[in-house]
Amino acid sequence: MVYRAFRNGRKRRLKLTHMSIHLVGFLLTVIALQAVFDSHNLNNPPTPNLYTLHSWLGLISIIMFVAQLVSGFIAFLFPGLQAHIRAALLPIHTFFGVLGFVFAVGTALMGLTEKANFAV
Repeated sequence: MVYRAFRNGRKRRLKLTHMSIHLVGFLLTVIALQAVFDSHNLNNPPTPNLYTLHSWLGLISIIMFVAQLVSGFIAFLFPGLQAHIRAALLPIHTFFGVLGFVFAVGTALMGLTEKANFAV
């Protein structure tokens, strides 16, 4: 969304803003994972971890997110990669970024549905 909202911005600044937003998201994800595992493990009796489809899809979403973060850093911010390789990787990075977002939204909706079902 950074690239769409600020089309006339300098490319380097947009890349750094995009990466910064995702680094903050990664930090919040680590904190959230710690909270989830603590709430399961410290419950009396402990709740099993990773026992629902929501939890497995969430883990896959996080792995996809981290893979995008690392590959985006290497391909687009790390100096030395040739321009034609970057140009070839851009549509792939964009596709998997959108796919990861859709996957994360679906996982969140699945979690809300499971929570509602468990409450009934």
